[in-house]
Amino acid sequence: MADRGRENKVIIIGLGNLLRQDEGFGIWAAQRLVNDKLPPGIEIIDGGTGGPNLLPYFERAAKLILVDAIEAGSAPGTIFRLNLSPKDDGCYSPLSRQPFSLHQWRLLEVVELAQLLGLRAEALLLGVQPKLLGWGVGLSPELEVCVPEVAGLALAECVSREVSR
Repeated sequence: MADRGRENKVIIIGLGNLLRQDEGFGIWAAQRLVNDKLPPGIEIIDGGTGGPNLLPYFERAAKLILVDAIEAGSAPGTIFRLNLSPKDDGCYSPLSRQPFSLHQWRLLEVVELAQLLGLRAEALLLGVQPKLLGWGVGLSPELEVCVPEVAGLALAECVSREVSR
């Protein structure tokens, strides 16, 4: 049973490592929204490199918007929108069959664990294909230009779509 505080709460979580160039994209995009005047019920989180520490957000929110750099074999700066929500039967689609690791959790492993725990937040991934993943601070030019667009897409997902809970 969802509590009233969760009914319309939307959490935008920026994911990544700011010390690995484009890997920090999700955090840069989420941070762009921090100083904006956001509608009520929207929270911005720096999720770092993710892992099981993301699970409480699946419980607190009706909808999660996760922003991250993803390897999809596409041109750098290509933007993806992936629905990670449960299907009509309440179960998430099988996303990963890799064993869990305590040190390098993949986002899809966390989504599957949320399912196993019965956490059913609507979840969406806004991903961007990275170019540079070496040590360094800052984004490649290809991803720098994507920050405002992806931040805008995340905000549009919050205000233009009703949470289906």
